[in-house]
Amino acid sequence: MTGGNFDFFDIKDAKDLLVLRNINNLMNKTIKKINLNLSNLTIITEAASNYWAFTPFLAAKANAKKVICFTKDSQYANKEQIRKNFQNLSQFFGTENIKVFYKKNLKLINEADVICNTGFVRPINKKFISMLKSTAVISLMWEPWEYRERDLDLTYCWKQGISILGVNENNQNLNFLRHTKNYILKIFELSKQSLKNKHILIITENILSKYIIDVLQSQNCKIYCVSKNWNIEIEKNGLKIFSTNIKSKEIEKLLPLIDIIIVNSFPLTQNIIGKDMGIEISKIKKLNSKIKIFVIFGNVDYSEIKKSGITCFPKKIPKNGHLGWSMDILGPLPVIELNGMGLKVGELLAKNRLSGMNPRFSEIKALENPICKDFSSKQKRKYSS
Repeated sequence: MTGGNFDFFDIKDAKDLLVLRNINNLMNKTIKKINLNLSNLTIITEAASNYWAFTPFLAAKANAKKVICFTKDSQYANKEQIRKNFQNLSQFFGTENIKVFYKKNLKLINEADVICNTGFVRPINKKFISMLKSTAVISLMWEPWEYRERDLDLTYCWKQGISILGVNENNQNLNFLRHTKNYILKIFELSKQSLKNKHILIITENILSKYIIDVLQSQNCKIYCVSKNWNIEIEKNGLKIFSTNIKSKEIEKLLPLIDIIIVNSFPLTQNIIGKDMGIEISKIKKLNSKIKIFVIFGNVDYSEIKKSGITCFPKKIPKNGHLGWSMDILGPLPVIELNGMGLKVGELLAKNRLSGMNPRFSEIKALENPICKDFSSKQKRKYSS
């Protein structure tokens, strides 16, 4: 392994072998738990690094006929390093049906029954979609509310009759969201910041709010919630909405008391801190220069925050629309479970399409399994052609 980050695996190294055996066990348990069976299906996914490298091997272990992996240089590794790592992993797992490619082309894409919306496969644009066979399906690989337009042309998918669903991360078969509390605690541990008895301003617009608030309450924090759309869920935690407007006078009066601002504002795309709809950074600094900002899932003006000297985590700016920290900070299990569920979504859709079901009915039938989740009515209205 390099740098202690589990990026690359040496099957001759005793410590790496222990890690790989553990991951193999986790994959087997996940496959069994969700009854993942990709027999006779060709899968397109990515060849990545760290724990994301195991998605193709998960597919292969679930009896996929063929796994086509696209890869390229990234901030974590170059494509040659990734290919070498895959050769090592293939030796360990004894898989021969996984192939890594640097370039996407018609022949490869047209083979696929299931396309995973993973990093190196994206963007799934009109050109990509036009190469798919008529029965091909797409798994979003996470919840539909996390959908990003730049990654996937949803309108063209539906126009072309491509079945697509996301993952229900809060299902009874495999509840992925159970990891969220540990994820929040790990973020503060890695950042070397205490939550105990702190005054917290949280801007939140999604389901993660429940778990974040649970953690804050367990640390005896004083919590002030700002939300336009998530008030019902927040009230379930016994809290009230302090404000629906981050620019309100009430927030300004509150800022001198606040130790930490937590931004969990996605799917809102505007900067919550900075110009746009957010609190102006100059105002924050004037009222409370010691305040700390944690961006869990949302957008802020990182450059202006850096200029101001206000402490902001993560230090490395995440891509727009991505979590501030990857779930792999908790180790391999969350990554394997999430990608296993994504593959299950693809399996159900693909088998329905290949049995002769039309695109929409294949989705309706797949939604009988609690692992699958549909797009919202609002999304359907927005992206339907």
